[in-house]
Amino acid sequence: MSEQYLKEDGYFRIIKIISSSEIVINGGTMDGLNEDDDINIIVPGDIITDPYDYDKNLGSLDLIKDTLKIKTITPYYSVCHKVKKRVIKQGYFSQSIAALSSSSFASLSDKVVEEEVPLNIIESEITNGYPKLDEERIVIGDYARKRF
Repeated sequence: MSEQYLKEDGYFRIIKIISSSEIVINGGTMDGLNEDDDINIIVPGDIITDPYDYDKNLGSLDLIKDTLKIKTITPYYSVCHKVKKRVIKQGYFSQSIAALSSSSFASLSDKVVEEEVPLNIIESEITNGYPKLDEERIVIGDYARKRF
C-alpha cells in the first residue's frame, strides 16, 4: 500500500512520542481532525474489494493497536493521549420511578458486557486477513487514523 494512498485515505503517521502517555501525529485541523476526536493506531491491512460491485474499493482491513484521543491540535499536527473510561455506580432509582418502569430498568449500576460469539461460516473460507503484528508497542512511524 503506497504512502500517497494512505495519506489520501485519511491515514496519518506517528511522528513523535512525547512521553509514555502522549504522541504526535502528522494530521491536524487542515486534515479535517478536531480536538477530542478518537484516533486509532493501526497496522494497515489488505485492500478489500467487492467482487459483486465491479471490484469497488471498500477500504482496508486494518489491525487496531490502540485508540487515543486528540488532546491538543494545530493546523498540521495533533498531540494524542490515551483516555480510559470507567463506570461509576449511581445506585438504584427511587421506588416511585422503579414502580413505573420494568424490572430490567431498576438499577443504574448494571454493567453491560458484550461477548464475541463464533459465526456460522465455512471454515475453508477463513483467510486470516489481518496483517501480522510485528511490534505491539506504539513506535514512531506507526499509522494513525480517525476512528469512524
